[in-house]
Amino acid sequence: MDWAMKFLLLSFREKQSDWYAQKGINWHVCVCIFKDDETNLKHRTYTHIFDQVKQDWFAVVSVLEHTLNTLKKQLPCITSAYLRSDNAGCYHCGNTWLSLDGISERTAITIKRYDFSEVQDGKSYCDAKIAHLRCKIRQYVSSGNNVKTAGDMKNAIDSLGGVMGCQAAHVQINSQVAGEASKIKNTWKGISKISNIESREKQIIAFKAFEVGCGNVLSEEQIKKICPSPLSSTEIVVLADFVVPKKEAGSISYKAQDLVPDNVDVELPVESNNNETMQPSSNVFSCIEPCCSRVFQTYSGLESHILLANHQIKLNQSSTNDNIKIKWKESCLNIAEHATVLRDSKLTSGTPSSDMGWAIKKERKNQRFTENVKTYLRAIFNAGEQSGRKSNADDVSRNMRVCRDENGHKMFQPEECLQPSQIASFFSRLCVMTRNTKPQTIEDEDLEPALNLIDTLEAMDVLNS
Repeated sequence: MDWAMKFLLLSFREKQSDWYAQKGINWHVCVCIFKDDETNLKHRTYTHIFDQVKQDWFAVVSVLEHTLNTLKKQLPCITSAYLRSDNAGCYHCGNTWLSLDGISERTAITIKRYDFSEVQDGKSYCDAKIAHLRCKIRQYVSSGNNVKTAGDMKNAIDSLGGVMGCQAAHVQINSQVAGEASKIKNTWKGISKISNIESREKQIIAFKAFEVGCGNVLSEEQIKKICPSPLSSTEIVVLADFVVPKKEAGSISYKAQDLVPDNVDVELPVESNNNETMQPSSNVFSCIEPCCSRVFQTYSGLESHILLANHQIKLNQSSTNDNIKIKWKESCLNIAEHATVLRDSKLTSGTPSSDMGWAIKKERKNQRFTENVKTYLRAIFNAGEQSGRKSNADDVSRNMRVCRDENGHKMFQPEECLQPSQIASFFSRLCVMTRNTKPQTIEDEDLEPALNLIDTLEAMDVLNS
């Protein structure tokens, strides 16, 4: 899924003054890649065009539900889906994720996982289809037509049989439901560190990196605490629904002449005796992925291979040291993992020495100072208050690591040693406490006039009564 750049209005005969201060048309593109009955990769593109819309999470959820409903009608055999998009705020959002279960129930297509592309990962398949749609619209304008509204844009895409595998719909967000959705708040802690989420039996498993660790499992109760009342429906308003083009789906496949047969050996660069590098044949194209041994006869075959990422990892050259490491790895894998021998000489499976942790960084826990540390720091602070020579926090931190008691033993354990910032903060708290507890004295010169004034006021009250 991806939001395309706003489409600027086009006219067959356009004045220069009409070009300035234009408001673009919002359109969202979803590309569905699936396998047909013959396990061939196909794709269908669903484009939603809006007159005016705020590109937020509610618009994305509305578009997604309408797309899956249409997909279920056109391809009833599809029962599950995997989502992928960039890290824009409307996609990488807690409200979007918490709405996926409701969308799965209403569309009868289970959303199993949501993945996000890495930074600087290049263009997606949506960008390629957006380029085709823009080209179609320009051809429509060149034929003497104008594209000034969202309806004109849909007519341009559907004209003359449409674009291969692309469908367009003119839609509008339900303002009443959008107003209620704006009130939904969630408190998902650490959401910016998550790059993959997976749904399993009313649970959400979040990963910082794909399939690294066991993930952070959020139960149904925890999900309700994050968002007590998730979105129940979107009710998108369809002004003009999808029209199936002349060619319903596009194909994603290798061409027969693109792949080099497996029995053809391609010469890899090796160092010769005269320190010159032998270059591979210029008639083939090698994959740019490190350690991938696939080569192609045409550049288009290489592009298709990079798009599908079907890499064949193989070392170009292996040294004796590498072979020894590989054999040692195979020997280690034959041993039962985490096996421990008990006193009765029975081989039983044990527990791993370290627990499997989540890839996301753990929260920092605050630990209170021990009484030994507090007594030591108070003594240093009081000595500085009496002598007027206050100790430096850096010096105190270094002394804590090496100071010893009367018996020659270290006074503090490594975990008790403090950082200079902690010591400075403790000294500042002691200073504030000392100022607040210091008694305030009144000088005798000020006290005597105050007592005289009180006696005078009491005498005046007696006379008046």
